[in-house]
Amino acid sequence: MLYSEKWFVFCLIWSIGATVEEQSRREIDYILRDIESMFPHQNTVFEHYVNTEKKDWSPWEEKLQANWKPVEKEFHKINVPTVDTVRNRFIVQTLLDANSQVLLVGHSGVGKTVLIDGILMTLDSLIHYFSICFSAGTTSDITQEIIETNFERRAKNKYRPKNAKIKAICFIDDLNMPKKDTFGSHPPLELIRQWIDYGFWYDRAKILPNQIQELQILSAMGKPGGGRSEISKRLMSKFHIVNYTIPTEAQMKKIFETIAAFKFQIFDEEIKNLSEPLALATINLFNIIQENFLPTPAKSHYIFNMRDISKVFQGLYQADKNFYEGKEQIMKLWAHEVLRVFNDRLNSFEDRDQFKLYLNEQLQLQFQLDYKEHCMTNGDDAIFIDFLNENMRVYEECTQFDKLREYLIEKLETYNTQPKLIKMDLVLFKDAITHVAKIYRVLNLKRGHCFLVGVGGSGRHSLTRLSAFISEMNIF
Repeated sequence: MLYSEKWFVFCLIWSIGATVEEQSRREIDYILRDIESMFPHQNTVFEHYVNTEKKDWSPWEEKLQANWKPVEKEFHKINVPTVDTVRNRFIVQTLLDANSQVLLVGHSGVGKTVLIDGILMTLDSLIHYFSICFSAGTTSDITQEIIETNFERRAKNKYRPKNAKIKAICFIDDLNMPKKDTFGSHPPLELIRQWIDYGFWYDRAKILPNQIQELQILSAMGKPGGGRSEISKRLMSKFHIVNYTIPTEAQMKKIFETIAAFKFQIFDEEIKNLSEPLALATINLFNIIQENFLPTPAKSHYIFNMRDISKVFQGLYQADKNFYEGKEQIMKLWAHEVLRVFNDRLNSFEDRDQFKLYLNEQLQLQFQLDYKEHCMTNGDDAIFIDFLNENMRVYEECTQFDKLREYLIEKLETYNTQPKLIKMDLVLFKDAITHVAKIYRVLNLKRGHCFLVGVGGSGRHSLTRLSAFISEMNIF
């Protein structure tokens, strides 16, 4: 196969083949190997690129840095490179350089936005970029206004990027979120489609064409469903679509094992060795949950993605070397974080009991521990907080429940003495106390967001106010 032919085949793979799911990629692999047998036998054709130095096929894995370690210490800034991230970054960057309109499609939590943000941050200083996050309430008026504010008029009705930039890239996240109008179309998307086709849209006051020059659209969207609708094929045909596949289990294991190993590198040897089994146990548990706890009309919030696995490890990152000296302490923390991320979402006692059976299976399989024996305190699930230690804030297990109750009663009394705050007359029974601890935990996580589900009068507002007060945060 000639060098130019290899590049042709590579372009064929990442034009026609870029749109398909993992299973269909294997079928395309079979078809291409039937036509041309010169591909390396290892993995699929999607796992190789044209090496310009060797003028031959090389695996994408070669581009991964050996023994990579995070530079950032803040959890939410860690982005472990994998074959998928390296490959998709190269494809998207190349398409942007070629002035193509790009659309990344994939399930929630696979890293589309993180990839795009990383690319935008490394753009040439002569390129201006800005972001729009679409929602169900986004209108064409708002979309047009946001884009036009990033441009300036240079001639009659001709707009170019601000500050004499050579090009502007508009990143549109959640492209398929706007709701359909009466006629079944998406006005914001039709506005974008009109600009791609004709290079202008109309000034809404003067009814004159505004020509938007040197603009490029880079967008991302999730699969249809859960509020996301299908976009028109007419619009889709204007984009170069790249399907972001779900990482394989091997890639997921590598990601979270790397994250855990980075955290535990300063801990004792016994804890260092937990990185791999912790990653395996969390991924296994995640797969079991996805298969067994499916969303229904009564359980519409039973939706899980890779972000949930990240949240477990984000909780582990709160462990302090000086307070966690043995394997059992880390395992108790891990079990607590798994309960907070997965178990707290389940809305029936039957589901929660079943989940704990699955959790116990993983504890026995990976760590030879029993949940009741090693992860419970006085017959109850462990509670981890960081506000009881008077000397320093350290995330540790609360072993004195009465002390926690006294602390919360004291904070509630202080809250009720504050001017301009609505007084609350609360009875802090056991469940209320544990809910305050759970809400407080989420509020104090970086990028922590909490969605409280419950019947009216169950205390969602009042317990959130108390948790925010303890966290020294304002509520609005």
